[in-house]
Amino acid sequence: MSLQRDCLHIVTQSPLDEPFQQVLDNIRQRAENLGLFVQEEGFVNEPSCGEFDILLLAAAEVTTEVEDWLRRQRRTLKDQPLLLLSTSKAADVLTDCSLRLQDLLPPNDQLSLGFLTDMLQSWRQQMRLRRQRKSELEQLHAMLDIERNPVALVRYPHHTYANQGYRRLWQITDDLHLEDMDLAEVFSPSALTTLHEHLPNWRTGEILPLQLSDDQHLGNLEFQLQCLSPSPDNVFLVRMVSGEATLHEEAADDILNRASYDRRALLDRVEHIQYRADHQSTQWALVVVRLDGWQLTDDLDEPTAETQSALSYIEEHLSDITELHVGCSDSRHLCFLLPFEKNKAILNEGQAFFQRVRPLLPGNNNANALTCAGLVTIQGTLPNAETLLHQASHACAQAQRQGQALVVYSSQRTAPGGQQAASQVRQIVRRAVDHNHFTLFFQPILNLFSPGDASYEALLRMSDDQGQWVTPVELLNQAEQTGQALLIDQWVAETLCKQLQTQESPLRVFMNISAQAISDPAFFDWLESTLKDLPSQHEIVMQISEVDVWAAGLNAATFCKKLNDHGVKLCLKHLGMTTHGEQLAGQFDCDYYKLHGPLIRNINQSDTLARVSRLTSPLAKEHKAIIGPMVENAACLSILWQAGIKYIQGHYLQPPHQHMDYVFSSED
Repeated sequence: MSLQRDCLHIVTQSPLDEPFQQVLDNIRQRAENLGLFVQEEGFVNEPSCGEFDILLLAAAEVTTEVEDWLRRQRRTLKDQPLLLLSTSKAADVLTDCSLRLQDLLPPNDQLSLGFLTDMLQSWRQQMRLRRQRKSELEQLHAMLDIERNPVALVRYPHHTYANQGYRRLWQITDDLHLEDMDLAEVFSPSALTTLHEHLPNWRTGEILPLQLSDDQHLGNLEFQLQCLSPSPDNVFLVRMVSGEATLHEEAADDILNRASYDRRALLDRVEHIQYRADHQSTQWALVVVRLDGWQLTDDLDEPTAETQSALSYIEEHLSDITELHVGCSDSRHLCFLLPFEKNKAILNEGQAFFQRVRPLLPGNNNANALTCAGLVTIQGTLPNAETLLHQASHACAQAQRQGQALVVYSSQRTAPGGQQAASQVRQIVRRAVDHNHFTLFFQPILNLFSPGDASYEALLRMSDDQGQWVTPVELLNQAEQTGQALLIDQWVAETLCKQLQTQESPLRVFMNISAQAISDPAFFDWLESTLKDLPSQHEIVMQISEVDVWAAGLNAATFCKKLNDHGVKLCLKHLGMTTHGEQLAGQFDCDYYKLHGPLIRNINQSDTLARVSRLTSPLAKEHKAIIGPMVENAACLSILWQAGIKYIQGHYLQPPHQHMDYVFSSED
C-alpha cells in the first residue's frame, strides 16, 4: 500500500523510575514488531504527533495537570487513539485505554501486554483506513485542481491541446488552469454517460449537474459543468457544489479488504505469529504460489479489483481453514499463511493444500498454465518475516526450474540424519582439506579513530565445481545440524595461525566460531593447543552470533569467562538481528560488538537510526568497541561516527580478498 509510516507517539512526563523505563522498552519493542515507527518527546502542551498517530502518555501519577492535558488532547485528536500509562487509571472519557504500571510488570504482565499488542494492531488498521479515506479525496481534488475556490477549466476529450487562444476567446485569467483531462479518470461510467448524452446539443452557458454514482467511493460529491464552447470543442468549467465527502460503509470495507491483501499485512501477520509464539502449539506454514499470465497488483503495488474478487472467492471456498490469511507479495506471487496439524508431515500437508487451492487460483482455467509453489515453516522468531517470505519465494522459483508443483524450503534439505549424516559431513570436510578445497579470505576492518590499527575478518571459502571460491553455506548448515561444526572451526583456527606466523606487523583478526563451541568441552582443549604458537604481536578475536548466544543462555556467559581466562577476546556479531539485542548487549560483556549488517545498510532511515542508537548508546558510554559491517559507501560515515561506532567494514573499504594486503595508514 502506498501509505505513510504508521507511528506510535510516546510523550513522557519526567521523572520516571526504572519500572516505567522497563515497561516503555517492552512497549517500544512490541510496537516495532507490529511495524509501528516509534517517536518520542517530552511533556508539552501540543505534542508534534501526526494526524494518524497513536498517542501514548507516560506519567508517574494522574495529577490535575495530567488530566487537563488529556482533556486538551481529547479535543484536538478527535478519533485518534489516546493511551495513558501510569500507576493509576484516568477517567474512561479521557482515554481510549488506561494502563496501570503494576499490570505490565512481571510476573503478571503477559496478559496485559498481549491485550495491548492486539489493541495497537487494531488501532493501526483504523488509522490506515482513515489515511486512505483522506488520500481518496485528495487525489480527486488534485485531478480537478480544486482548492478553496473549487473551479477548473476542462477540455474534453483530453487528447487535444488547449492553447492560449482559448484564454483570449473567453477572457480567462492566467490563474485559472486550463486542463487537458480524461474525465474517465474522475467521473463514474454513469456520469460520463449523462455527459455524452448532452454533448451533441449542449449550448454555450448551459449548466449540467453531475453526481458521482454509488460505484465510486465518494458517492455524494456533486459537480456543475458549465459549457463554454460546444461540440466539437467541448470546453467547460467544472465547479464542486458539494464538498462534504464521506465514505459509504461498503467503500470502507473495500479499503480494508485491499489493505488486508497487501504485502505489509502479510508480514504483519507472520510477525504476530512469531511474537505470540503461536508456532509452538501449531505448525504454521507460509506458501507462495507463482501465477503467470495474471497481474495481481496495479502500478502502486495494490491488489487490483479483479485480484480482490479472486481472493474473496478463494477465502469463501477455504472457509473451513481457521486463521487462513491470503495476500499478494508482488504482481506475480500469491501468498497463503495457514496452520497445519503439528504432528503431520509438512510436505504431505503442503501438497494436499496446494492440490485443493490450485483449481481456485485466478487464471487457472488454462490447462497449459504452469503453476508452482514454495513452502516455508515458521519455526521461531528467526528468521524474520521478510526473510521467510524470501525463502518461500526462493523455493517457488526452484519448483519452477525443476518442473515440480511444490518445494519445501530448508537450509539443510540435503543433509541426511543421524550418525550417517555426521560421518558424511566429516568425510566432506576431510576431503576438502586434503584436496585444498578450503581457503581463507580476509576483509579489512578500519578503526575510524585510529586508521593505522590493522584488523581483518577471516572468512571461509570453498572451491565449487567451476573452481570459483564461494561461501560453503550448505556445508556449514549441515555441520551445525550434525554437530560437526567444530571440525571447520579447528581448520580455520589452525590455518589462520599458520598465516599469521608469516606476518611481521601486528594484526588483529576476527574469526567466526559456531554455536557448538559454546557447549562443547573439547573446544578449549584444542584452542589452547592451536594458539600456543601464535606470535605475541597478533591477536585473534572469536566472533559468535547473537542468535547462538541467546539460545545458549547461561552457558554463553561461562564461555565468555573461559575465553577471558585464556586471554582470548570475544566479539558479539549480528547485534540487533533479534529483538533481544538490547538485553544481550547489557548482559553479555564482550570486547567487541558488531551490529547486524542490514541496520547499517538502512541507517539513513529514521526508525533504523533510532534502533541503532538504542543499541549503541549504552555501549558507547562504557567505551566498548562497536563495529559497523556492510558499509557500501562514504555517505553514512558521519552518522556512524556520531553513533559511537569505532570500526567499519564492507565493500567501501575492500571486498573479501585472499591476502591481508589492505593499506592501513594513519595519514588517511
